Amino acid sequence: MDIFLALSVALVQSVLAVGGFAVSLDVHKDYKIGRKSLFMFFGGFLLIGFVLTAWAGVRAYYSGEDSKKIQLGDSVHPPFVDIVSLPTKTRFVVTNGSEFPSYGVIVSMADDADPSHPIKYEYNEIPAHVARVDDKPWIPDSAPLHHFTILINTRAGSAREELYMRPSDNNQWMRALNVVYDGHIVEAQSDSQWPRDERGVLIF
Repeated sequence: MDIFLALSVALVQSVLAVGGFAVSLDVHKDYKIGRKSLFMFFGGFLLIGFVLTAWAGVRAYYSGEDSKKIQLGDSVHPPFVDIVSLPTKTRFVVTNGSEFPSYGVIVSMADDADPSHPIKYEYNEIPAHVARVDDKPWIPDSAPLHHFTILINTRAGSAREELYMRPSDNNQWMRALNVVYDGHIVEAQSDSQWPRDERGVLIF
């Protein structure tokens, strides 16, 4: 609402300037200063005043948004689950890729193969650009594809992630993931080796 208020103030100031311009035309009609010169003079001040006021309002709006993200976290870029896969050892990693901290992080991820035993993570805070690595390696079965449905709750809101994993070379795993917040995909990643069709679309 602050940005709309600032623009409204700018509009009011513009109207007042136009009124002053109209009065000045009447006052100076007997002087040598032409109406064109007056129009350019007051019009210039009108434009400068509107631009500066609107710019200040926009800056205040985004400054307020940043302050809210510092206090609550970044709802548009929530944490997500990724993997670190080394030969014979694969670990899940809860990653905060945002420019802001994430607070009250609760993650619940269920494998389609065993939905009754979800993996859970809880963190009071994950600083900006920090990842929390699971101490315990993931122990897979022999399935050629694993699909995890992940629910992510933070102080700033909730998101849903789909994480797919396939065996790769050298006893490692590759992954493809997407994170949805408020009906929009806000994070999408996949390994370059992940199979794709002739149009480049990922195959699951």
